[in-house]
Amino acid sequence: MDTHICRDKDLKRLYHEIIIQEARLLSRFEDRSDTPSFAFQDKHIHALGKIDYGLKIYELEDIAERLGLKNTCVDELIKQGFLIPLRNNDGEYLYRSFHMDILVRASDIRIMPGGGKIILQSSFIVGQHVIDDFSQALLFPRIDGVEEEKEFYELLYKTLGEKLVRIYIDVLKGYLDSRGARGLTYFQLSALKEMIASFTRKNVFVITAPAGSGKTEVFLFSILYKLLLDLKNNRRSKIFVVYPRKFLEIDQSERVISLLKKLNEKLNQFFVNREFTIALRDGDTATLEEEVETARKEGRREVEFRGIKCGHKGILVIQLDKSPIVACKEDTAGGYTPYSFVKWNRESSKEADIVITNLYTLYFRVVDKSPEDLNVHDIMGDMPLDTIVLDEVHEYTPAELGLLYYTFKVINFIRSTMNLQPLKVVLSSATVSNPSELARRLIDEDPLLLDYSTILKSDEHKIRQLEESGKIGLTKKLVILGILTVNPNYSWETYVSQLAITLLFVNKSLDLLGRGVKQSIIFLNNVKELNRVHAIIENDLQLGSPLDNAGLRGSWNQELDPTKYRYSIRHYTDLLKMSQKVSKEISDFLASAEGNKHVKESLFPRLAKIYSGTPLEERLTIAKKIHDKTIYVIMATSSLELGVDYPGVTVVANMGFSDKLPSIIQRFGRAGRKLSDTLNTTLALLIVRNNPLEYVRLFEALKSNMVTLMVEGSITPAVAEKLDKNANREISIEVARDLDAVRRLGVLRALLTMSALDGKLSGLEPVKDETDECEILANLRKQIEEYREQLAKLFDQAENVIKSILEHELGFENVETCNQHYKTLRKLDICVDFLEERTKKLSAFTDRFKSMLQAIPSDKNNKELKRLENWLKETSTLQKKYFETLNAHHNNLKPPLNVEEFIMKVNNLEEGLKKICEDISNHYLLTLSDLIRGRIMKREVAIQFDDFLRDFCKNNIERIQNPCKKGA
Repeated sequence: MDTHICRDKDLKRLYHEIIIQEARLLSRFEDRSDTPSFAFQDKHIHALGKIDYGLKIYELEDIAERLGLKNTCVDELIKQGFLIPLRNNDGEYLYRSFHMDILVRASDIRIMPGGGKIILQSSFIVGQHVIDDFSQALLFPRIDGVEEEKEFYELLYKTLGEKLVRIYIDVLKGYLDSRGARGLTYFQLSALKEMIASFTRKNVFVITAPAGSGKTEVFLFSILYKLLLDLKNNRRSKIFVVYPRKFLEIDQSERVISLLKKLNEKLNQFFVNREFTIALRDGDTATLEEEVETARKEGRREVEFRGIKCGHKGILVIQLDKSPIVACKEDTAGGYTPYSFVKWNRESSKEADIVITNLYTLYFRVVDKSPEDLNVHDIMGDMPLDTIVLDEVHEYTPAELGLLYYTFKVINFIRSTMNLQPLKVVLSSATVSNPSELARRLIDEDPLLLDYSTILKSDEHKIRQLEESGKIGLTKKLVILGILTVNPNYSWETYVSQLAITLLFVNKSLDLLGRGVKQSIIFLNNVKELNRVHAIIENDLQLGSPLDNAGLRGSWNQELDPTKYRYSIRHYTDLLKMSQKVSKEISDFLASAEGNKHVKESLFPRLAKIYSGTPLEERLTIAKKIHDKTIYVIMATSSLELGVDYPGVTVVANMGFSDKLPSIIQRFGRAGRKLSDTLNTTLALLIVRNNPLEYVRLFEALKSNMVTLMVEGSITPAVAEKLDKNANREISIEVARDLDAVRRLGVLRALLTMSALDGKLSGLEPVKDETDECEILANLRKQIEEYREQLAKLFDQAENVIKSILEHELGFENVETCNQHYKTLRKLDICVDFLEERTKKLSAFTDRFKSMLQAIPSDKNNKELKRLENWLKETSTLQKKYFETLNAHHNNLKPPLNVEEFIMKVNNLEEGLKKICEDISNHYLLTLSDLIRGRIMKREVAIQFDDFLRDFCKNNIERIQNPCKKGA
């Protein structure tokens, strides 16, 4: 009996080789000795050709033998659910990998056997890229280590000294151990070494590396170094870590808090009297303060703190015993560990060493002078902001980055007046094609570029030596990209609903069989789509999906051969039926499906939906279920695309091709991260919805080879070089600092920062009324004149910008002219309201007048009848002028508004209407009498005309005063 034990990395090697063999078969490369490259360099998308393929058990064993592995490795892949047996209608068993089987099923999802074909076209590419094997990463700064470790140790020792180096290394080890790692990868060590060595001569650092390559730890351990360096130099400073998404901010805060806890514990052990602190300061801080106040009034003991995990399966809470304090609650019995170094409210954030925040909070804090909150004095004072980390920098718009440029400029200008060095800025992303250019446009300095592929390529010889010595391990991640286009005759919502249900059923089967859940994320564009598809899935499950395709309902057996029909998932039912005699759970599941005619109760609870507005308690529950693998399929918006790590996810579907390419790459990067759960394998499904814009975008992406970046897993300068100029331009990140609107706002914000720092104006003071606003605008005008010289030194073209601001945004020389302006605007609003009402009444009058005249017999020679017709014609013409005046006003609301000209037009119209009414009032009785005498108009009709004309002119014209007149 073969007792050979297969390690996870051996299983991965075998599994990847099996998938590549399947790719050859599926794309009709019949000669198996021919080995086409399915890596990035191939640049070819393959159609799903031979869908009836399958591998026999001896073929799988032959592949294992070629790799020097035993047959038990094949058995283990079957046992773990990575190899799926398919029984055809002849009773023969063939095998497919789980990932390729799901690709084939996804390429022809149908509601039922023989149903309409929802997917129009399907193609795929298989590629591999190098990733670090964190289980083999053993590098540390050590005095007796290999050359790279010694160099790093000596660098730390030279700048920190012996005691602080020991603390640095101990904290490093403790943190990595808590994350399940044993050391640093080569990229992490090299990047850290370069950053620290350049700290005195470089101010800007750019970290570019694929998702899951450990770049977060690079900037975290550089922050650790900065804290200890400040400690050695007996100074204090602030570090801002800026995240673009709330989910990412919370997820990453756990890491920073864990690092600081270990640092503070080590400082205490070494008798260093210092505690480093951290604060989360964002839009939720004030809401949390209100929640704490409410909880105290209600007599509660605690409030959860942001859903951040701590300790051993604990959660951070705010204890409300006396003075509220953050603590780690690790059990339900009420055991608390104080985390006093975590600051939870606005006032305590002022003294924090590290502030976790977002870009908008940063913008607000640098223009505020409120003493109860983190303000510009805290940022520029005795504990100044020294370092800013911008994670996932590709997420910001050109305008946001342009405004950030002006923020950096004013902060560095103020720092220079305080004899401080420029800010240290760290940019991090997996999808920046132009990192050096981006940094220069953002900070006006040449950065130190720490690019993953560049470091690995330049140090190939060292890396081989370290691999041979067992210090590091490099491995490969395999990505299967499926490109599926939806038939215009079908709804894409129907497709995604059936895809989710298929994944739910497949995973339920694997779970019941004990073969390991293979989790999936389906990304949708917005909450509205998310909720709609979620409801469709619930309804489809209630109606019995996927029982027909699974062979659990109807007589479809001949149409469910899984080797011939792509929509069939009968083979998963076959596996369940083979085991139902030995498993009551499986037997009950099958009985329930056949008895209830649906499996909603079993599958729907395994589906989760997550978006930015998901309530905290619900999000925590979902996160726990995902980690416990009781959730099979997660439907999400972009809130999950960055940084969040779910180790069991191995399938990602992106609905639509309207998002930017970096976002799609980030989404696909969520899968295949953990070796033991996924064998570092990702099935990435790009679902091109049935609209022309997405079809055109797909065509352009295929033509320019941009689509292959999804297989590569990152956008780096080296990867971008392989694309044409147009494609490169589309994926590059711009900084719109030269846009006129951005420049004006940047200069205004710089003014507010300097003024707030001098204790004059605050950019966040509430405006009570128009008079208050006029005083603020007048003060701003004075401040511009006061700081004009400094602003001119600080910004290019500042003089032109200041002139434009003074003419437009601050066009009032004093409070009086501003108040007069608002008084004029109020009168304008009244006039517009009056004009709208008058136009409506005139329109109703002319319509009624016309219909009444049409009821009277026509007589071209009757002068009195002609007079009525003339009144109608004159009021109709005037009504059109009223409407045109109103419409012209609404279409020309851009400043400067010529209010007096508008009021004059209204008054002229009113004069015209007054003349018509005077004419009607003077003649209508005589006119109606003549028409009665001439038997052209009946008496009862004349009475109606009398009431109608008198009512309009007296009640609507004479009695309603024109508010646009002078003195009105």
